[in-house]
Amino acid sequence: MNREFEDKLALTVIRRGASDLFLPAPVMSALAVIRSAKYIKEGLLALWHRKLSVAVLDATAVTVSMVRGDFATAGSVMFMLRLGEILEEWTHKKSVPDLASAMSLRIENAWQQVDGTEVLTKVTDVKLGDRIVIRAAAQYIHIGHRPEKHDRSVGGRKYTEEKCALSTFLFCAS
Repeated sequence: MNREFEDKLALTVIRRGASDLFLPAPVMSALAVIRSAKYIKEGLLALWHRKLSVAVLDATAVTVSMVRGDFATAGSVMFMLRLGEILEEWTHKKSVPDLASAMSLRIENAWQQVDGTEVLTKVTDVKLGDRIVIRAAAQYIHIGHRPEKHDRSVGGRKYTEEKCALSTFLFCAS
């Protein structure tokens, strides 16, 4: 994934450098006008929906530069905005899996009560209806646990049958 964004970033920078070096000013001005349409459209849409957002600020910066005839500045602003978009996309794609991994329970075993004794069992081997032992500090009830009359409160948390009648991992404190 990092390589994909490195390539996007490098290609954007190389394209900008090559354009500055090899394209004449009138062509660069035309490119600035064409590329500005995206930012101006986003800004106008935000204003249409009565929102004053970053899109309006971006559109204003690009439009004012072009109205003043400073197409180089408009091009530079749009180049920086494009770099920001690439970095934002990379950050989002990287942070979502990292956040999901950090929030996963990573539970592999559960204490199952079998004939009055507690047996450490793999979670994959526990079936719906098995009796799972939950300690006082537990915040999670697993594998479709249905609290019995005497264990409706676990660790100071109240559990209801409706909320806990589901299978798989379940947070059901109320």
